[in-house]
Amino acid sequence: MFKGAVRDGGILPASLTHPAFLTAIPSARRLCLLLPLRAESAERGICFACAAPIRANAPDPPYNVPRHFMTTPQIQPLHAATDSLLALNNDHSIELSPLTLAELGLLIRDSFFSATINDSDALLIAFDQSSRHQHVNFLWFRAFFENALQQNTSLSSLPAPRAELARGAFEQTANGNFVYVDRVVTSPAARGKGYARALYAELFQRAKSAGHTRIACEVNLDPPNPVSDAFHASFNFHEVGRAAIQNNSKTVRYLLRNL
Repeated sequence: MFKGAVRDGGILPASLTHPAFLTAIPSARRLCLLLPLRAESAERGICFACAAPIRANAPDPPYNVPRHFMTTPQIQPLHAATDSLLALNNDHSIELSPLTLAELGLLIRDSFFSATINDSDALLIAFDQSSRHQHVNFLWFRAFFENALQQNTSLSSLPAPRAELARGAFEQTANGNFVYVDRVVTSPAARGKGYARALYAELFQRAKSAGHTRIACEVNLDPPNPVSDAFHASFNFHEVGRAAIQNNSKTVRYLLRNL
């Protein structure tokens, strides 16, 4: 369900945003510095987002004049499919699934949130639990949370110590609500610019504003998708299940992240 993201996350030290440091990085890579980076970036000497080298001895503030050195991604909410978005999706049909223009349009109209960057540099489509979406992976999560909710209801009748021991993975499941990332993809020419991460950040904000507390998605285990694995690990997604789908031609890992 994912193709072509890069890793970043955490807090960027102030010294790394100083003009003397920014001007040393090619403009194509500066965008990543707008994104929060883990403190480990400085320790490892490379940026998690773009793999650019980090100068540990970059000069510190004070700044004399506030300045902006980069342009943030222009996220465009979607309401209809386009030929260029269809081409982006179908160019990555192994990781995603091939669609017709009408099918892509239906997904977008039924989604909780769909967006692109620069018309077709990146695409994200996500659904919430109320969607009519019938894909097997979305339905797996719906059943997972419904079962977890029933489990919590059953545990509530147990004595408190036993309930705490038995609750396990269902501890934070107070309802069956969730937001599911159906697909996110970045075009080859736009990779390394933090677009997938920007789309996820926008989705997280919208989901929280709507009262959601968790984001669900799946990534391919077979065939493997190590880039997607690393991307979601950087967001602290954790595995909650696996399944073989499409007549056992593909195996997926089901991932969850609390907001």
